[in-house]
Amino acid sequence: MCRLRSNLKDRLRDGFYGFKVNQCCPKLQAREQVRFKDEANHVFQRIISYVDKWFDYEGSIQKHIKILNLNREEITLDDLTKIASHFQIKINGDDIYNEFCWVREWRVKQRENLLTVDEQCVAFFFLCK
Repeated sequence: MCRLRSNLKDRLRDGFYGFKVNQCCPKLQAREQVRFKDEANHVFQRIISYVDKWFDYEGSIQKHIKILNLNREEITLDDLTKIASHFQIKINGDDIYNEFCWVREWRVKQRENLLTVDEQCVAFFFLCK
C-alpha cells in the first residue's frame, strides 16, 4: 500500500498518466489537454485520499511484521519481542531465543545457497516440521 500511494503521488507530481496517454496528449488541442490533465489529476487526488482514509499506514499489521522479510539483512531478538508485544502474544523468552538462533543460522545457510524468496519460504516451512 505504501508503494501504491507513493506511485500515485509520483504520477500526480510528474503529470504521468501512462506512457501511451502521455504520447497522445500533445495531439489534443491545448484546451483539451488542460481539461484532461485537470480531470486526471483530480482522479489521482481522490484515489490518494481514499487510500489514505481506509488504510492505516502507521498501525497496519504489515508495518509490524515487515521485519520478517526474508530479504532483510538481519532480524534481531528485539524485533521479534516487539512484534509479540505489539500483538500481545505471551512468549517464553528462552524458547523464542532458541528459535531466533535457529532462524538466524538457517538464514545464513540460505544466503549461501542463493535461493529465491519463494524457495526460501518452501525450505523454511519444510524444515520447520
